[in-house]
Amino acid sequence: MKETLVATLLLAIVTIVPTQAQMSEWPCPVDTEIYPCICTADEELNLYLDCSDATSTEQLAAAFAGTDFPFTDFKSLTIKPDAAAPQLNSLPAGVFGPTTYQEIYISYTDISTIEEETLANSHGTLSMLDLSSNDIDVFPFETLDLFTVLGEFRIAHNRATTLPDIVSDTLITLDLSGNIGLTLTETTFVSATRLKNLYLSSMELGTVGLTEIPPNVFQIKYLTILDLSENVISGQLIEDFINPVQRPLVLVNLDNNQIADIHPTAFGTEALDHTARVSLRGNEITLLSRDNWEGLLDQVNNDDAIDLRDNPLTCGCDVYWLMLDPDTLNKIHSETTCGTDTLLTDLPIEWFTEHCPEGPI
Repeated sequence: MKETLVATLLLAIVTIVPTQAQMSEWPCPVDTEIYPCICTADEELNLYLDCSDATSTEQLAAAFAGTDFPFTDFKSLTIKPDAAAPQLNSLPAGVFGPTTYQEIYISYTDISTIEEETLANSHGTLSMLDLSSNDIDVFPFETLDLFTVLGEFRIAHNRATTLPDIVSDTLITLDLSGNIGLTLTETTFVSATRLKNLYLSSMELGTVGLTEIPPNVFQIKYLTILDLSENVISGQLIEDFINPVQRPLVLVNLDNNQIADIHPTAFGTEALDHTARVSLRGNEITLLSRDNWEGLLDQVNNDDAIDLRDNPLTCGCDVYWLMLDPDTLNKIHSETTCGTDTLLTDLPIEWFTEHCPEGPI
């Protein structure tokens, strides 16, 4: 009798406990239906989807095909595998089914192609699109204007080779760094009307890179941060190299190029915020003549604002004018050295008085 009762109770328990195929944690869909993706929700019931374990484009598409999503509006989608899966190499149209996202993070994959309609469902919701560090050589840049709330787009360290004019009324941050061979024109950023932060570093291969930057390309109305480090920019920075219309620049990074000098108005005449920083570390600058550098230094007020470390400065009579003006000298990074590793700030003014009879130049 007891054995019969126990068996009956066990049968009842098995009947009411859902199988793995039935399990889901509301408001997420059934776990096994979206495998290998994982859905989670926070206390405010924002939904997050992580598909980092997908091993092929087909497997990823299957996770969304025919799945009964209780809710399709996700806060974010993440695909960041520990090791790239060679068969996950494209994101075709429809791969994400009916779902929409506010943020998308995809990195460290072998994905090379993203089709025009792949993210169409998120045109009205996506504010962050981070596609850094993949193998993307095909991306529909011409569709950026369809994303009505997109504020940040990062596609750094991919293989993009063509870049049409960027058209967007919402984009604030754009990172194209590490895409070797991209060509900029005077109109590349003209139609990105709210662009503030622009990252274009490491766009080189050997001696080929951003060696020829057209005039006016950086006359972007609200430009605040510009990163052009690790390129092959050489010679003298041209007149109005950077000169945003609203003049709010707070950071310009030109580290590790081959810059030898700057035009007196390379940074405009009032292009920088008074608290701005300009880094020219690791270039080929030898002279700091008053004619060429005073205009830049006059635009900033803060100490260490202009970083000239790791340049082969000769520190001859060309720096005498700085020795006579400690406030201006302090605007140059305090660790800036001359060719002999002597700190610029430690040079004795008496030497210049004796050896520069014509005075400051």
